Amino acid sequence: MKIALILVLQLYGYSIIAQNAESTIQTKIDSIFLKTINESTPGAAAIVLKDGKVIHEGFYGLANLEHSIPIDKSTVFDIASLSKQFTGFGIALLIDWGVISLDDDVRKYIPELYEFEYKIKISHLLYHTSGLRDMPYLMTLAGWELDDIRTFDQMLNLIYRQKTLNSKPGDEFCYSNTNYILLAELIQRVTKMSFREWMDKEIFKPLGMTNTFIHDNYNEMVANKAYPYSKNQDNSFNSETVNRMVLGASCLYTTIEDLSKWLNNLSNPKPEFKSAVKLMLQKGKLNNGNELSYASGIIVGNYRNEEVIYHEGSITGYTSYLGYFPKQKLSVAILMNYSPANPNALFNSISDIYLANGFSPVNKNNQTDEIVKTVKLTGSELEKFVGTYKIGPAWYVTLYREGDTLKSLANGGWAVPMTPRSDSLFWIDDYGTTFDFRFKGNGEVSHFIYYGMTCKKIENKPKPTISPLSDFVGTYYSDELQTLYIVKIKDDNLILHHKKHLDIKLNPAWKDDFSVGAWFLSSIEFERDDKGNVTGFNATHWRCRNNKFIKLNNTDLTK
Repeated sequence: MKIALILVLQLYGYSIIAQNAESTIQTKIDSIFLKTINESTPGAAAIVLKDGKVIHEGFYGLANLEHSIPIDKSTVFDIASLSKQFTGFGIALLIDWGVISLDDDVRKYIPELYEFEYKIKISHLLYHTSGLRDMPYLMTLAGWELDDIRTFDQMLNLIYRQKTLNSKPGDEFCYSNTNYILLAELIQRVTKMSFREWMDKEIFKPLGMTNTFIHDNYNEMVANKAYPYSKNQDNSFNSETVNRMVLGASCLYTTIEDLSKWLNNLSNPKPEFKSAVKLMLQKGKLNNGNELSYASGIIVGNYRNEEVIYHEGSITGYTSYLGYFPKQKLSVAILMNYSPANPNALFNSISDIYLANGFSPVNKNNQTDEIVKTVKLTGSELEKFVGTYKIGPAWYVTLYREGDTLKSLANGGWAVPMTPRSDSLFWIDDYGTTFDFRFKGNGEVSHFIYYGMTCKKIENKPKPTISPLSDFVGTYYSDELQTLYIVKIKDDNLILHHKKHLDIKLNPAWKDDFSVGAWFLSSIEFERDDKGNVTGFNATHWRCRNNKFIKLNNTDLTK
């Protein structure tokens, strides 16, 4: 009897210890969110699963500020780009069923897409290697405001008008929402059903995700909706509107509980979904054979030396994050109804708490400093590198010699020394990387490699000749975007004007290339004819490059 009593007390004691430990963890997680969220702010819903079971569920802040409605397990969020993995899974299902193939030409199903020089495959859309320009930048450049109504058909029509790519399909990874918009349309064409209906029938209902749907009507009333807000610098909030029907790339509404069912299907797929999940998690490859970390709408990456499958979502007023550690069988999802926010940092903090003893140790003490070999080059040997190189849109670097030292001066930056490690490789300590120079057959420098980018030498002279600003004044039109811009001079500055946007100052970068401070535009580079007359310009953002505008004359404007 005494022994039995001791055992009961011991077990009871262990139970109390376990409960206390779990309570401590819950308190730590709550404190992470409550640093920035309270009972009068927008907030978040979070869930943690271990071995498929919910071990933490937290709800913080308000779903609606105007009526003080708290976030709870029934609150529905727009999960923004987390939607892409569901679209990717839908495509994986159709491939698994033998309906379509990764190597299929997209124009086989969507012939309205322009017939580019190179074939765009379904795989190019899935892995963001198609070269297609990114929709948010395209639409804003075309004159749409962020809170304008943007229907799915309007987006498709704009995509179909595009006749130029950012790059050759398969050559590089460049994240573009356009890819997943086309995948949603492809699903509609192949299945003869609306994207919303098919996703509900084949994915959401089989997984028991009863509060999940594709939001394909901006006028639709959504029960238990978390309303979107933007945070100001003084910590006050503004109400936001999301009228963009970016089907396939965004516009999926769900709850944190439904998202837990999705996470469990990733970690332990239903038998009928097993091969499709495997295909969905297959990472893409470039034409050169290099493997990407991006799979079908989801990333297979690494955190603290452990594999993690994740993606982040962000659209005006909503942010989200989802991640799964396969080895540790730990999943975390976070949904928030304000921006800017940092759900990635929240995910990392939660993961650190639960996997404090599960992560591989990071060795910081037994590292040995790398012994780096340097060489000495004479002034005459350095002279061949002198000149200006183009890195990207309105982004140039000028190399010049100061005695026996080569220096680098980026536009908008300051001069920094370069240390030669060989007769063609230089280390730039301020940049934390190297310039790896390549040569023509005659020994002249043609370009250097910088973070994988090819940066061509454009001039041997260290300084450009500045053209009169009056050369650029005029009205410019894009047929692909069907919109006009006016370039004018105001207070001795060159100004880019559009009827829907505020005036944008153009800052000289190099000769006819000007940097732009707008979020959707990086540079305006003017073009000239053989006589030196300006004939147009190319408007570029890294995800939306070389949008061609032609300069109109008075006759054109009267047509």
